[in-house]
Amino acid sequence: MGRLVIDEWVWEDLNGANGDENRAQALQFLRAVYAKCDQLVAVRPSAFLNKAHSILKRTDRVGRTIAKFVSTNFLLNSIKVHFVEAESLPCLSEEACAGVKDDDQYLVQALTVDEVDVFVTSDGPLVATVRGLGYTVAHRDEFVAEYIKRYGPP
Repeated sequence: MGRLVIDEWVWEDLNGANGDENRAQALQFLRAVYAKCDQLVAVRPSAFLNKAHSILKRTDRVGRTIAKFVSTNFLLNSIKVHFVEAESLPCLSEEACAGVKDDDQYLVQALTVDEVDVFVTSDGPLVATVRGLGYTVAHRDEFVAEYIKRYGPP
């Protein structure tokens, strides 16, 4: 089992903010994560979880289907999500703080959790910054497509 830190793009995509194609791809990605037995790392409290919970408020048919999948298979499943309390995370170094927006610092702090394999973000400048800090990081567009290809349903 691998651990993935992903930022809020997945919830934005699932909410339809980035179009139907990205919504479908984000859902395929989470299905692949579930099937592969990988685990998401989520900091409590965080913007990541706030946006995840916003999915649960959807009332349209597609939104309710996605909400049920996310809730059952991830948010209520401690095997699929490794929850970390924000106050338990170490402070970032001055170098890290200087290169990471305040809103994203909790994501970089989450990378210090044992056995995190990769950070997946849609923020191009954050990819470069996090890579410069020595962490494994991938851009959402490339990572998700490859992950689905390798681990998604045939």
